[in-house]
Amino acid sequence: MSIFDIFRRKKRPSPTLEHIEQRKVEDLRTEIFGKRDMTDYLGKAAMCEKKGLAKMKEKKFDEAWKSFHEQKTHYMRHANRSGFTPQQALALDASVSVNLANVLRLESKQLDAFIHILYWVSTSPATTKTQEQKLKAYFNRAKIESLNLDKVNEFIGSKEKKDFRTIQTWVANPTEPVASGQRR
Repeated sequence: MSIFDIFRRKKRPSPTLEHIEQRKVEDLRTEIFGKRDMTDYLGKAAMCEKKGLAKMKEKKFDEAWKSFHEQKTHYMRHANRSGFTPQQALALDASVSVNLANVLRLESKQLDAFIHILYWVSTSPATTKTQEQKLKAYFNRAKIESLNLDKVNEFIGSKEKKDFRTIQTWVANPTEPVASGQRR
């Protein structure tokens, strides 16, 4: 070994067959789809939900809450990439509210839990039996004096756009109609 060996270039190892095949797959994917975002947001959302449910069983409610909000983030990224309508995006976002309501129920925050269930029910395209049952149960737990179940069902059936903030405001003062997007 001489003193000048440090200036010699090292030979690069020849690529393996597996490496060549992987490059071909990536080139083909780019050729077909372009530089499009291929992230599996729904898969990531499912993993966050699974993690959140596990944390609920362990009674680690803050960690469960965080996981469910990460799930909502992945859902919104998927909706944005897929070109969902605002109503479709709200329905997807609200689907996580069932688990958020369960966390709040376990923490004895009944009013907040009811608001999440109302958001879930009012943004879905059609109300199911399960949604009706949960809505009634969470409403009864919340014990809201200024509101009855008939008013809640009337609100759900109204044509008014229902986002989470609007629902919060309406539950706080159900006698006053709230324009969508209006903040207090």
